Amino acid sequence: MSDNSLQVQADFKDVDLIIDTLTDENIRHQIMMDGLKAGADVYYNQIISNLKSRLPNSTVTGIKNTGWNVYTWPMINGVKIKEKDDEEWVGVHALSDFRLQFFESGTRSRYTKGHKITGYNPNKKTRLKRSGKGGYRGRIQALHFFSDGILSEAQRATEAIEKSIINGIRQQGIDIK
Repeated sequence: MSDNSLQVQADFKDVDLIIDTLTDENIRHQIMMDGLKAGADVYYNQIISNLKSRLPNSTVTGIKNTGWNVYTWPMINGVKIKEKDDEEWVGVHALSDFRLQFFESGTRSRYTKGHKITGYNPNKKTRLKRSGKGGYRGRIQALHFFSDGILSEAQRATEAIEKSIINGIRQQGIDIK
């Protein structure tokens, strides 16, 4: 379930026929984008809800400044709604903060190679030997907050898209059943 390219497609044949009757291309485009944004909002809210419940510290701001990796934003800000206006495309992007990918997909068990290096060869400029056993550094369990949010809200998102498009068409004075 760690597919980063989950896509949901809906079929609105009846609504498409009505939208095609609109003569102004800008109005048609705006109605379509509003509908897609409404569907993306449903996904966004569910993904944020999943992330907050499964990773409570996702809303915490920052860690200490170590000089080179300063995170002063919460991980929850990595979930964003992206849109491509020229393509009539709207999506929810959950991995704009790279840290979220580790919690979505999980990690394998991580170990260090060993402790103190006991020698150095100046001619080859290589380390000679590590002493000690590698240390266990943990494993992150997969939370699947993104994929579960997408799969669980497909029906509600489709309904939100259809409702928004129908409302937009009604505002143009076209009566729909």
